[in-house]
Amino acid sequence: MSDNPTLMGAREARNYRFAILGLCILSLIFVFQPFSLTLFSVGCLGVICGGLVFNIMPFCTEGTPRRKLLTGVGWVVAILLVMALLASAAAYGYILYLTASR
Repeated sequence: MSDNPTLMGAREARNYRFAILGLCILSLIFVFQPFSLTLFSVGCLGVICGGLVFNIMPFCTEGTPRRKLLTGVGWVVAILLVMALLASAAAYGYILYLTASR
């Protein structure tokens, strides 16, 4: 454990890494299970979120400031929101296109 309270210790960094990997593996299991469409949907969402969150994996090392990790999480959330807005805008544009082509 580090003496500086603003730096991540080895255990904390390892827990973050295992949580990210666990999310990714569990999401893939949900996607490829043959029983439930609900679990498939949750798995698809988890794969997208896990793929984005995996980008903060380089910050999950001992001695990295927590602020740097939170900045990475902030960027991941911002990218996810931008992607959701673009997808919603594309869906709305497609609806306008379909109504205009009738």
